Amino acid sequence: MFRRRVTVALFVLSSATMIHGRTTSAQPESELPSDSTTSNEDAEPQAPAPRPTFGTGADGEIETTLDDLPSSGGSGGGESSAGTATFERDCTWTPANVSNMGGPALPADIADDTDIFAQVTNDANETGWLRLCAGDLAPLFVWVAPAVDPIDLVPGASARARAQLPLPSPNMNPTAEVGSVVNLGVWFAIDDPGPTTARATLGTAWAQVQGTFESVSIDPGDGSNPVTCDGFGTPYPEGSNDPDEGPCGHTYLERTPDDQPNQMTYTTTYALTWSTSDGRSGSLGTYDRSTTFDYDINEIQTVGTG
Repeated sequence: MFRRRVTVALFVLSSATMIHGRTTSAQPESELPSDSTTSNEDAEPQAPAPRPTFGTGADGEIETTLDDLPSSGGSGGGESSAGTATFERDCTWTPANVSNMGGPALPADIADDTDIFAQVTNDANETGWLRLCAGDLAPLFVWVAPAVDPIDLVPGASARARAQLPLPSPNMNPTAEVGSVVNLGVWFAIDDPGPTTARATLGTAWAQVQGTFESVSIDPGDGSNPVTCDGFGTPYPEGSNDPDEGPCGHTYLERTPDDQPNQMTYTTTYALTWSTSDGRSGSLGTYDRSTTFDYDINEIQTVGTG
């Protein structure tokens, strides 16, 4: 009945053939900034102190290395214990205090020198060490950053994961390029975004955050309630000529004014989880990524026949 009684004025909707043919195409996904690739090479530490080096791996990991650090005696972090530590470079590290500084001059940025037997620290919470390597005539004083707790790396990994989560890639019919007409059902779906993983690393400690698809909702932009799909939604069946809306869809009842298209918004919700190198894990809740675009609704004029 729908097909037999309707005569389409081609000048009203130049894309009518495409609508009836239900050509399917996806909206272009907004381009996200790409990651640069920087290699981190292990290098001999230079005086006066070994410092962290940062880089981004080809897989998007945030890599951080800190060469020649004295062992803290555990994987979690906390203060370094008193004593000495021996490394493959045949260097011996001794906690520096006022009483054993001897050869090296007393650093000016020591936070507190009232306890001459306590390991010295500075306002940056770094600890002082005397490093004596094979061939050295005297120990070298160096400041070393405190050991890191892997949990402290979670925020950095989370920020990177959120930035890399894909925007929704609509797979709808009729497409936004074509628009739709009054009383013709629209089918909503998106392409599978897949999982997104980002990791932050410092020494042997790391934290990883993963974002996985949870749901997608579509705001048609005509004042009606958003539509939440099951899974990724349902693409329009190829070769079908069904005028009704899909299992996840919408039917527009009014045309849009000239130069005032509906603002359709796709929102993908991701579940974020974290894990660390020492076996801890948990949830960071959800995070939304949205894309908005114009969607025109036209009205087909009918001509009665006698």
